[in-house]
Amino acid sequence: MAKKKEKGLAKRLFIDKLMAQKEIAETVYVTEKTVSNWVIAGNWRQLRDAKLNNSQSRTENIKKVIAELTNMTLQTLEEIKIAEANGDQARLLDLKKETTRISQEVAMYQKALERLEKEFKISLSTYLEVMEDVFEALMKWDKKVYLKTIDFQKSHLQHIAEKLG
Repeated sequence: MAKKKEKGLAKRLFIDKLMAQKEIAETVYVTEKTVSNWVIAGNWRQLRDAKLNNSQSRTENIKKVIAELTNMTLQTLEEIKIAEANGDQARLLDLKKETTRISQEVAMYQKALERLEKEFKISLSTYLEVMEDVFEALMKWDKKVYLKTIDFQKSHLQHIAEKLG
């Protein structure tokens, strides 16, 4: 029977490191079937998917695409200068069409980014409510730990209030 520590490590490797089940089995010295059972029983696939598709990851991916499109625009503008200098009107027309296409694509991604940021923005009151529940649960679970975190709680909530408020 596999130990709790091995299962915990396997879960982190599957969700956070995106490792394959076979590789995880070799790493934690259990069978591939054991890892498969853990994945199914613990809904690890759903957890990994949720982590990969969270708003922060999606926002970062869209920003990377916008940056890449911006680089493409800069390269195309340099090519336009060359085409103008060479008097190549056909090439110039193609390049201008390309910059228009890229601009439209950037605008589309920018709108998607704005929608995503608006959709996933959490209100300060909602955040505070959730954190109060977490801190209350911590107090019920271990009062000593709760008391040790009072300064952290105040500091954290102040930071979030400044960020969201």
